[in-house]
Amino acid sequence: MQIEEHSSRLQRRRRRSGGAEAEAAAMGVMEKLKVFVVKEPVVAASCLIAGFGLFLPAVVRPILDSWETAEKVPPPPLNDVVAGVTGKKK
Repeated sequence: MQIEEHSSRLQRRRRRSGGAEAEAAAMGVMEKLKVFVVKEPVVAASCLIAGFGLFLPAVVRPILDSWETAEKVPPPPLNDVVAGVTGKKK
């Protein structure tokens, strides 16, 4: 009897469409996320801020580098830098 119940449950699961299973899984994730935000709002806000902190440099910097609107300024000679830091003149 128990084996028959188990096999009939498996058959019902197989009949479900793939979209329904994905939708059910997504709803489960969204519900867990809502519960997490309600229980731990500070941690959720920190995760959101961290997401922006990782996203912006990874995406914006390459975009800015690809534009290259201004010419690169050559660095000053090392002797001038050392002289300026130490206060010694040439």
